[in-house]
Amino acid sequence: MSFSSNAYPQSSVGSPYDAETPVNLRAQTLRRRPPEPEPDDDTTDDATDTASVTTEAVADDPGADPTEAAKIEVVRPAPVGPGDAPTVLLGPPVRATAPAVVDEDYRQQVLRAELLAANPGIETDPAEWGRRGRINATLGMKLRPEPAEIDYRYDVELISRAVLPPWFVVMIANPKGGQGKTPTTLMVSYIFGLFRGAGVVAWDNTESKGTLADRAEATTPGEQLHVWDLLEHASELAGPNAQAGALGAYLRRQPITMVDVLASDSSSKRDKAIGTAECDAVAAVLRRHRHGVFVDTAGEDLSENWQWTAHNAHQLVIPMTYRRDAARAVLEMLDGLRSRHGRPDLVTGAVVALAATPGSADPADRDAIITDLNDMGITRIIDVPYEPLFEGSGTRIAEAQLSAPTHIAYTRVAAEIADQLSQVRATAPIEYTAGAVPHSITRPASYTGPLPSAAPMGHVQQMAAAPQWTPGSQPYGPLGPPPPPGTSHHNPHQPITSYPPQGGNS
Repeated sequence: MSFSSNAYPQSSVGSPYDAETPVNLRAQTLRRRPPEPEPDDDTTDDATDTASVTTEAVADDPGADPTEAAKIEVVRPAPVGPGDAPTVLLGPPVRATAPAVVDEDYRQQVLRAELLAANPGIETDPAEWGRRGRINATLGMKLRPEPAEIDYRYDVELISRAVLPPWFVVMIANPKGGQGKTPTTLMVSYIFGLFRGAGVVAWDNTESKGTLADRAEATTPGEQLHVWDLLEHASELAGPNAQAGALGAYLRRQPITMVDVLASDSSSKRDKAIGTAECDAVAAVLRRHRHGVFVDTAGEDLSENWQWTAHNAHQLVIPMTYRRDAARAVLEMLDGLRSRHGRPDLVTGAVVALAATPGSADPADRDAIITDLNDMGITRIIDVPYEPLFEGSGTRIAEAQLSAPTHIAYTRVAAEIADQLSQVRATAPIEYTAGAVPHSITRPASYTGPLPSAAPMGHVQQMAAAPQWTPGSQPYGPLGPPPPPGTSHHNPHQPITSYPPQGGNS
């Protein structure tokens, strides 16, 4: 989307304050006028009658301009000399009422325009970036910002002021591994936390051994709790008597961004991984204490937790690189979302973060990938730069250590997400309840498996196990002489001395 000055249209109805004539308060003094005797002439009465008649006419006539009544309420004083204090007469307040709107689409457009009206200082406030920003900081000047800084300010304005649903689920998905799902989950949640405050959770919804908590900027000291610890207390955490801060013990709060990370299970000994019931319980707990969640999904799109996320997501984010195999996996995933899950809205409204990695930055591949995505109805495609910190040695990702182009690009991605979520809020009914209280789920026991079978006995052990043999009674025992070195005691397969011809089915 384009963040220009026309991206935030003002309502055609206008505001009664826009219709008032500006008054220079520095040159005038507003005070209550003392009562005076009525004048002999009818000039004042005529003016008052004219104002009242005009006001009534505007109120009675639905086709008249509703701001005309507001224009006549301010009486500008005549010019005065020095030392005189003019008096401004203010009539009774008259609110301009909008005409009845029948078109539902127009009502939603006006609603969004009024709620998302941009701050007028975005384009006029002094620049803070680049050479103009340095000049303003050094010389105290007020040079206007460049277009790139203006676009960034619009993105921040949209993220911070967008009216989002009371609970939202953002799905970050790509079935191909190594495409940046975990870094993208952290980045968009970081940006939301920076500009919207606390209340956002980054959830590692993989079956087990996810790396989201390992890549997050910080972790909590002491015992490292994860999703199964939360599930064992889901009933208490989502109950009516739960304390607001009780959930914080099971999450890992990040500094500066105030994002909470819910870690996945790191054990490989469970009898089962989390499924649909566990995801329902986790969501019931989170939506009671938080505003939204960014879900880092696994690579297996047939698993239960992946299917649950696809069914409950309000927004889809697809991180991918300039790789044809990755593009093919994404297109197959999108086709499954449309046909199997019945979510064409999730596909067409998806936000794609397209990154170039070393060795995969062919412009022809990029153009082909964008064309295929456009054919699927996806138009929100944003180029993000290659960030070495995302790959590297797998260290923690701190938002303050990222380069400026990376921060700006992912701010644009977050702005697109916020814009899509605000449209969901405008079209979908508002849910005021958090749902039923889930039951606590006990973590599965560690898998023990069958007892290992006895290892096959060697030649000496077999001879020692024979009851009729005693050492020294026979030279080799009842089993005969030991096999030659490098061979087993019994080999049912005969050695191959000839080979069939190559090719064909022979």
